[in-house]
Amino acid sequence: MNSFGKVKNKQDLRSKPDIKFHRSRLGFLSTCSLINIAHHTCRLPVEPGPCNEAHPRWFYDVQTQNCLPFVFGGCGGNKNRFKTSEICLRFCTGITATPPERRPYVFQPATSTPEPTQCPPSNCANLQCPYGIEESFDINGCSSCRCSNPCE
Repeated sequence: MNSFGKVKNKQDLRSKPDIKFHRSRLGFLSTCSLINIAHHTCRLPVEPGPCNEAHPRWFYDVQTQNCLPFVFGGCGGNKNRFKTSEICLRFCTGITATPPERRPYVFQPATSTPEPTQCPPSNCANLQCPYGIEESFDINGCSSCRCSNPCE
């Protein structure tokens, strides 16, 4: 994994203890099971822990979909605990209280040639995702990106 937590290859993912891989029908490592680390971690409730130290930390609140400050006691607690708001947002942005419904993608071929379109600026350069970025293009050829989710 690089310094931003992006996965460079599948070997990086295999080194993560929380992710399990298995061989697909096509014979290569392609899917993971058990948990999606980010979704699981970011949905955990804030937990200051039982100790009495005072460490300023940030947790992701799925209701507000924002990172909020809290005081960590120094022990116990859970993994929804980040040193900075920036790290919290980079890891958890877009996580909701309930996972989105998974729907299969159905390819719809274009019935006519679309007129040239002015594309909005791409969001690809601004994303910082722990498992890399997936770029897609709409029917007009405009690109958009989202964080890769190795468990989907």
